[in-house]
Amino acid sequence: MYTYLDQYDIYYEVYGDGKPLIILNGIMMNTKSWHQFLVSLEGYQVILLDFIDQGMSSKGVDYNHDLQVEVVKRVVDTLELDEVNLVGVSYGAQIALQYAIQYDVNQLMISNAALYTSSWLSDIGQAWTMAAHKNDPELFFHVTIPYIYSHNFYNENAKWMNDRKSQLLDVFDEVFLNKMVRLIDSSKGYDVRSSVHSITCKTHVVAAEYDYLTPADETYHIYKSIENASYTRLNNCGHASMYEKPQRFLEIIKSHFV
Repeated sequence: MYTYLDQYDIYYEVYGDGKPLIILNGIMMNTKSWHQFLVSLEGYQVILLDFIDQGMSSKGVDYNHDLQVEVVKRVVDTLELDEVNLVGVSYGAQIALQYAIQYDVNQLMISNAALYTSSWLSDIGQAWTMAAHKNDPELFFHVTIPYIYSHNFYNENAKWMNDRKSQLLDVFDEVFLNKMVRLIDSSKGYDVRSSVHSITCKTHVVAAEYDYLTPADETYHIYKSIENASYTRLNNCGHASMYEKPQRFLEIIKSHFV
């Protein structure tokens, strides 16, 4: 289904009935990334959406996170939701934080995120952008994907990672890589350190021991910045926590959103 925000087409999907649960993608993800989890989320009304420059939504032009926040708001308004519950991962978690600062949220779950785009994260993003400009799918894979997973998971799941590589090399075409450049650029000014304390809704924060993009101690700062938030640290896990620890990730969702 589509809704519209100014000149942009916003793609979203709705599954099931129950407590509404809006799941916000990481930077390389789209609505299809969550389909494997839908059976386990029966009992919720699961709402998936593609941000600008993701999946089936429109390409963007010179935007930042503010536009993506309005994408979420547009879907909320289109569905006339009386209750807003957000699960955000990485890029999507940072959009979720900004949404909760600006708009009413009932419950919030933040996973593998940071309060601002640090020099560390900015330089990683620059490396990704430089690789994307080369328009070389295999180069982009090797510059990005190994660091999204923990070293243990990567080494212990060689066949799964090889299959994943075959799939992603088909995805990493010129159109996708250009979208990635714009998405990375959209995070350059992200910084909620001075305003995150205004979030008052029930919040749970998830960090991962071997997160090489948004290190666990940075994610911990989100937890400490939101009054009465709760916290889980996933041991022996990397940035892609929903793929490395899917059962635990789903358990956390179900225990938080009751």
